[in-house]
Amino acid sequence: MSDSEKKSKRSSLSANNTPQGSPVSSRHKSGEYSDSPLGTPQQQQQQQQLLSPLSGNYNAPQSLLHSIAHSLVAQSGSPLGSSSPRSLSHTNSSNSLSGGSDPGIRKHIKLRLNPQSSFLNIKIAEEKDVALPFRMTWNDFEKEYEKEYENIMESLRFPIGEVIVRRQEKIPRTVFSPTIGIVVGGLDYHIRELIDGFYKDYLIVEHRSSLSTTGVRKHSTLKASLILEAGKDSTNNSISPSNSFLNQNPSLKSKLFVTGKSLTRDTSVSMSAPDLGGYLSPTSASSASSTLPPLGPSSPPPTTHHRSNTNHHNQPHYQSHQHYTDPLKELIPERNGLELLCEMKELKFSMDIEPFFCSLYIVDLDKKERITESFNFHLNPKSLMDSLKMSDDLFNGWANQKKCKFNLNQYHPNIYFILRVYHVFRGDIEKDIKPYFKDLKKKTNDKQSILSQFKSEVNDKCTNWGSGEQNQILQPFVWAAYPVFHRPTLVSNPSSINLNSNFSPNSSNSSNSSNSPNISPIPSPQLHHLQQQLNQQINSLNINSNSSQSTPNTLSPPSVTPPPISNNIPTQPISSPIIVSQNGSSNNNSIPVPPPPPPHLNHHRRRSSFMSLQSSPSGNGSNGNGGMGGINTKITNTIEIVSMIPATPNLSDRTICEMLISDKDLKKLKPIPGSFVMSILTKESDEELKGRISPSLIPLLPIDTDKNPNLIREIQDFSEIQYPFVEYVNNLYIYPESVFIKYKNPNIQIQVQLIDDLQSFKALKCIYPNTPPYIPSHIWDTLNLPAPGVPGPTTTIPYPALDYVSFSSVNFHDKRPHFTEEFKIKLPTKITAQHHLLFTFYNVNIHAKKDIKTAIGYCAVPLCSGSKHGLFLRDDNYNVSIASELTNIESSTFLNAEEGKKEKTCIFSFRSKLVSSVITQDPCLDSFFKQFNNPTHDSLGKTMDSVKSILKIDRLTCVRFFPAILNQLFQIMCCSANEVASQAFSSILHIIKVVDGFQEKKASTEKSRLLTYYSEYLFDYVPDSKHLYEELCRQWVNSINTGIYVKDFRLNWFLFDIMTKSMALSLQPTGKLDSDLGRENRFEIEFQENLNKLVLKLIPSQSDGMSVQSWEFFTKFPYFINNLFPLIDRGFLFNLIYNYIARIDPANEDLTMVTIKFNFLKITTDYDHYIPLNFPLVFDTLDSVSDLNLKFFKRHFLSVLLISEVEGCLKQNKTAIRNQAIQTLKQLIKKHHYDPRYQQSDIREKVASIYFPYVLMLVEHYSIIKHQLELKEIQEWLTCFVWILQYCNRDLLRKWFQKETQEHQTNFLNLVMICLESFKDEPSIFEISLLSIDISRYILEDFNESSLSNSILLDIVINILQKCSTISGVEMMRLIFVIIKDFLIKYYPISLFQNLNNSYCEIVSYELLRSIDITDLLEESSSLFYSLLESNYKTTKDISKMKIQSTVAISRLVGEIKLENSNNLNIFLNKVMKETKNHESTIFITQVDEMIKRIHTLIKYSNTISANKNDPEMVSEMYYRISNSYFESPNLRLTWLENLSKIHTENQQFDEASQCFVHCAYLISRYLVSTGKFMDILESDFLSICPNIKNELVLPTFDQKDSGALFQSGIWSLTYVVELLEKAIALLETGNRYELAIEIYSLISKILKCKKDYKALSTCLANCQKLCTTLLEKNKDTRLFSRYYRIGFYGSKYEELDGKEYIYRKPHEAGLSLIQNQIKNNLQEKFGQSQEIIMLGNAKVDTSVLDRDKVYFQIVSVEPYFEQGEYGISQFDQYFNVSKFISEVPFSLEGKAIQDDMSKQQKKKTIFEVDLAFPYVKNRLEVVSKREIILSPIENAIELIKNRCIKLKEQLDTNPPRINPLHQIIQGSVVPMVNEGPLKVCEIFLSPKTVGSYNPEHVEQLKKAMEKFIIYCGFTIRLSRSLITVQLQDFQKMVEKQYEILKNQINNYLK
Repeated sequence: MSDSEKKSKRSSLSANNTPQGSPVSSRHKSGEYSDSPLGTPQQQQQQQQLLSPLSGNYNAPQSLLHSIAHSLVAQSGSPLGSSSPRSLSHTNSSNSLSGGSDPGIRKHIKLRLNPQSSFLNIKIAEEKDVALPFRMTWNDFEKEYEKEYENIMESLRFPIGEVIVRRQEKIPRTVFSPTIGIVVGGLDYHIRELIDGFYKDYLIVEHRSSLSTTGVRKHSTLKASLILEAGKDSTNNSISPSNSFLNQNPSLKSKLFVTGKSLTRDTSVSMSAPDLGGYLSPTSASSASSTLPPLGPSSPPPTTHHRSNTNHHNQPHYQSHQHYTDPLKELIPERNGLELLCEMKELKFSMDIEPFFCSLYIVDLDKKERITESFNFHLNPKSLMDSLKMSDDLFNGWANQKKCKFNLNQYHPNIYFILRVYHVFRGDIEKDIKPYFKDLKKKTNDKQSILSQFKSEVNDKCTNWGSGEQNQILQPFVWAAYPVFHRPTLVSNPSSINLNSNFSPNSSNSSNSSNSPNISPIPSPQLHHLQQQLNQQINSLNINSNSSQSTPNTLSPPSVTPPPISNNIPTQPISSPIIVSQNGSSNNNSIPVPPPPPPHLNHHRRRSSFMSLQSSPSGNGSNGNGGMGGINTKITNTIEIVSMIPATPNLSDRTICEMLISDKDLKKLKPIPGSFVMSILTKESDEELKGRISPSLIPLLPIDTDKNPNLIREIQDFSEIQYPFVEYVNNLYIYPESVFIKYKNPNIQIQVQLIDDLQSFKALKCIYPNTPPYIPSHIWDTLNLPAPGVPGPTTTIPYPALDYVSFSSVNFHDKRPHFTEEFKIKLPTKITAQHHLLFTFYNVNIHAKKDIKTAIGYCAVPLCSGSKHGLFLRDDNYNVSIASELTNIESSTFLNAEEGKKEKTCIFSFRSKLVSSVITQDPCLDSFFKQFNNPTHDSLGKTMDSVKSILKIDRLTCVRFFPAILNQLFQIMCCSANEVASQAFSSILHIIKVVDGFQEKKASTEKSRLLTYYSEYLFDYVPDSKHLYEELCRQWVNSINTGIYVKDFRLNWFLFDIMTKSMALSLQPTGKLDSDLGRENRFEIEFQENLNKLVLKLIPSQSDGMSVQSWEFFTKFPYFINNLFPLIDRGFLFNLIYNYIARIDPANEDLTMVTIKFNFLKITTDYDHYIPLNFPLVFDTLDSVSDLNLKFFKRHFLSVLLISEVEGCLKQNKTAIRNQAIQTLKQLIKKHHYDPRYQQSDIREKVASIYFPYVLMLVEHYSIIKHQLELKEIQEWLTCFVWILQYCNRDLLRKWFQKETQEHQTNFLNLVMICLESFKDEPSIFEISLLSIDISRYILEDFNESSLSNSILLDIVINILQKCSTISGVEMMRLIFVIIKDFLIKYYPISLFQNLNNSYCEIVSYELLRSIDITDLLEESSSLFYSLLESNYKTTKDISKMKIQSTVAISRLVGEIKLENSNNLNIFLNKVMKETKNHESTIFITQVDEMIKRIHTLIKYSNTISANKNDPEMVSEMYYRISNSYFESPNLRLTWLENLSKIHTENQQFDEASQCFVHCAYLISRYLVSTGKFMDILESDFLSICPNIKNELVLPTFDQKDSGALFQSGIWSLTYVVELLEKAIALLETGNRYELAIEIYSLISKILKCKKDYKALSTCLANCQKLCTTLLEKNKDTRLFSRYYRIGFYGSKYEELDGKEYIYRKPHEAGLSLIQNQIKNNLQEKFGQSQEIIMLGNAKVDTSVLDRDKVYFQIVSVEPYFEQGEYGISQFDQYFNVSKFISEVPFSLEGKAIQDDMSKQQKKKTIFEVDLAFPYVKNRLEVVSKREIILSPIENAIELIKNRCIKLKEQLDTNPPRINPLHQIIQGSVVPMVNEGPLKVCEIFLSPKTVGSYNPEHVEQLKKAMEKFIIYCGFTIRLSRSLITVQLQDFQKMVEKQYEILKNQINNYLK
């Protein structure tokens, strides 16, 4: 198909919207691009010039793998709804975006800018100079897109219809709308808008990729931001080994992201994929659905039933909403607070005679006021009511309510239940309560008469009670209080806890108090289930605890990132808001631990604590009597109050609170015996309770359909709830407090009415009944069971059934009575200045038959202030005067408190509380609303003042009304003049700041849930206005320019969300969301200019002084970019991203700014369609590496941007900065790895190939990886490298490698070697080995011998194969064998066999021989070995190289004791010999036979070594003997010396191991001198470091012509000499032999100086300097050197060892007893357990008396012996070049070893001499001679004094001096009480009586020794004086004094 045909077909496909996601620009029918706003040729030319940094100056980048996936818990959320959303007519496409990283990779393309940085690090001009990013369309990046489009796989194309605009039905709470019957037309505009906002459906803009397969939105809530989606969808979308693509595609399985124990050679490798469920991000978790056809015009999503807003009651919607989740519950689950379900059980007194009516509410002791409305109920039995002929209406469904639900939003321990009990008013309360006391007179007659009279009065007053208002008169009877939460003391300071926090359902388990159990608050919806699911998933994952190490540390504040779509609630991938402890409980705040009851309320007996953790009985969970229907309960508690306080006088709430706090007069009150029982339950499940009734008496869903429903009254909470109103409520509460009227013995009752005006006194029927509510049964029956088509309340069926009036209770003969009742009024929606509350005060004549009530006063209280649109009555305490006549009444004026205290003033005091969602008491907000009540606003000045008044609104009011305020402000901003619009924008900023400040957060960067609720659900089209996004952006930029807007404003995200939603709403009616065409024409160029300016102005240039607000912008801005991809021209966005990245720390030196940059990249690359946006199509041709870089940039702009930023961080020295970069890329790649969409091999190949520039980047910076990073960090960087190589296109890899320079080719292969070494202990090593073998095969196949002959590539390839063979199993070895046979031997025979300067044959032979331990490989290995021999012969006509190097290989195996299975080796050799016999050449057969004989000799060595493997000295001597036996084969000799070094190293004999390396270096140096290759190394140079070198064999005589055959491989070089010497230095440093290491450094520096390698010389000298410094530090302390032992062996069974003595050199840790045990154990193993081993004592051995059948040995500790002088021998000299040793044994002629008399003490000294000197290549040397010296007593004394002098001089020579050893030697020398040695010697040998009996010469020697002793003692004491501190002055004085005494005494003997 031609290009024109493709384009034609492409256009037709695009027109039909059939292809999935063409990102091309719009076209005309002719096929030409349409004109863009910058479409003139001149403008296009300017654009192209300015685009040059992005098109021609790019350095190809590289990509890196993320080894740690997104944490399971940080990436998913609970669904918003469970049914398919209803879509509007148009949807939109979406594309994906990746963020960028640091600078570019390689300088293949010459930059016009700074060559040290990439195009991303170009310094941006100042803001005023920043131009608009040029309108790049997709074709600016890839002009081949048109012709390549059809080659892109369907699953990798851009989706169409990505953005969905839909309405979601708002789930109602009520059976019918509370606004039914309201005439909307007569209401003010703002009230109409408020009501409409309560019940209008949500308008949602979301990405299709955020929906699961069922179309349900994946909504991540804050309460479960770390938990996977609950429900069936999460399990359907999860990936497990049983259903994942990885199992269907075994080649895609990988353990690259698994840490653990490595695989061994013989391990059977199983490459099963790990459990992937825990690694899925929110994107990948839903990506299974991404492979399905998207929901679009051809397949519309299923819709749900659309319900009319005004006829909610017509549909059984309480059933149809089962698939939806209320966003309010998702976003603000704590809005309902702590839900306490109370059921009134029983009220009993001592007599059951009269009925009682109760009221229950909660008070706050701190505020001294009630915090809930009252729940009115009665518990009277029907039998009693019938006997009293009271109304049956008290037992219908409404009046008989006994259950209520308190919703406490703000609570603390200092809150109490208050119970007030009323009875029918009969007169004096003191008289009425007497019968209830227990101390009633016990006289039977009096008692009966009192009870009879009592019953008569009750019967008289209760008959027909309730039938008329005249008879409904109650009187306060008793009251009681009970704490909701028990507290230790009532006076303790409460710790207020707000319910904004999510409480764990298991929080009660954390309490350690048994007598104060915790309450379990209501969990957030679904939280309990999600936490259980999370615990199960974490347990099943068994995540390695070390995985967190790969997470980079970031600066504070932490980077907390929300999900990729603004429509979702922010999650936190870096820090988790919910931390689950091991026992499953949440780490969030919990309700305070309830303390025990207060001691002063001991008359309240607690039967069953409310807070105890008793399980609810089964009956309580069902719809039975006494049970809570339709609810699962967690805690069921019953409280019982057993005593009541008489209401005499009737106390106010404030007074009761004061009494409870201070205990004042509380104990003096005499309680009435009684019992009130109430059960309290806490709700646990998310199911709504059935049969609930709202505070406005409206039935709530779901309805209880039982015949006798258990109704539950919801009680209004008066807390200052910081949440917006979400439903219509308009109630006013009046609390009368006191009345004073001049009236004689009044029984005052208050009546309240709401009247239209003061002229007609027309009362409104709007008063809620305050006695048990009464509603006719026929009305309730109609409302209880609504059915489709049955109307709700109408004008003929009013609802709720309210009254015109309400009455208070009566206090008997109280002139200033206190009232505690509650008047509750349903306010009209439209309040005018004429509405008044009319209070009428009656005197109740209890004895009157008629006219029981007489009006004695009136007062009218206006609801609004005096103006026409006055402010509503504010919540406060009021005092109003009382008028005596109704006709003269006027609006009462409020009196102050002082006026109310005047005795002559008739005054009424009351308190008001407004609970309304349509009426505000804030004057500023009221003014703002009323200013815009009509479309034609007043003057500009008034409008400006009203908008400014927003800044003065009370904060709580602002939060409650903020949706309506924002709606109005947005409209004003779009429709008003610029001044007003600017002020509106400022007011918007103020509002959202206030709302955000009220929202409690778990992290500083978490989104406000209230603002999220508005932006996602409530924000709607702005009517009659221009596009909001344009005006918002314009005003935003202007406010920054004018200084109004603060740059670090923390709520930028909200404005961005509103902007993107407005953009989507503007596109939806046009149908542009359904097409990917014409993106560049969607939005005006002015808007794009402003948007670019806005972004650039918001970015600070550095982190200095950065605030938390700036952090929040950086963490949320990437989501705005992601949301723009489906909406705006992507070319514009690419430029925007470029400018953004370029602005943020181009040098990558500031950790804070780098963190910000990569946080942006983490979020943008998490975009669901990031891969399609990168155009994942592999290149067909490759001209050069620079061509590859340019192509990658143009085609994969975003991935290359990321890689280049990663590269820039790799160059940094800070580990934290590098970690930021690599972790970002690792997370991204690991997400791709586990994404179900990319599990097919062909798709995975294209995904991996877009990151191929990362390979180039690591190759370029190989030295950094090799030399500057630690192992753990190397693994991080190479994980990505391996993943890319595993899955990338193989043709691309091979073409690139062939075009590369040799340096980079070498670096690449070295990186592969580092991978094998770094991951050798990881489970992924098997697949890495396979990859390495694969790469080796490509190189051997693509190159030839001529191209690799002078290259080190072949060396590395062979080393790679060798490394793979050491870490893999049988299958791997077979693959290696195939490559060796089919590629290496076949194509590279000259390099293998003719080039003598390499060890290829040795390496291959070594691995073949090593593999014979695996029986399954014997056949293949022997066949391959024969092939090597045969090929060698064909190439060189002999097998000399194979003969030598294979012998070296087997020598290595023998030396390393890795050839224990000699049987297999014999089988191997027999197979080789069998094949050899068939060869036609006898020469070949002879040479092979000779080689095999040499191998058999080595087998014998091997057997001998194995037999003595427990005797290290014997083994080392055998190694040395074998080494010397290969005198004619220098290669083998060196091999055995190196083997010997390994043996010594394993035994921690580091001196001997280093001597082996020095010996090897000496042999190589002799070769170099003999061949004239290097003449500057002399034999004397080695004598200073290897004293025995002159006694060793050197090299055989050789001819220069034949030296190549004799000295094969590259080890005979000066480089290897230096390498061996450096190995020796490393061993000496380990062995604490720094002096010898320094000597070797001197030799190395001489070699490097002669080579003029000054760089290496500089390093050598620097290392030597460090070593000298270390030596000085070590010499400050005592250094430990080797120990020496003389060991003799006696017995015929020793054979050649019989009678021989050896000096053993052992580490200092090896004490005498340890050596004795080791020798004995070795001999026992050698001669058998039955052989008797005898250790001889330290005496001369007489062999003639020994039993020849027994085995004897003798061991004596010896010391080095020196004859050159007494003093001046350094520590080093004492242990280097040592060949003589001494053993001293004290004795006496009397036979006693130690004599008390020194005149009899003698000493025998035995001096042993060995043939060579220590240190040596062996750790034992044979004694060749020994002599004995007998010291007389005086000679012994001379030696004693000399030794003391030596010790004193050592302390004097120590620099710096060491105070503790110095004082010890001084004290031991001069203090006689400690050591009398010197003075005792003088007394015995120098006294006048005895001196003549000794040899004069000896006497003179003793005197000279004594003189030196005294001198040295004096010097040491002086030295001590200069060093001591104040604390040691006493010691100094003491030793000076003793020294003088000792000196004088000794001088007397010396004279």
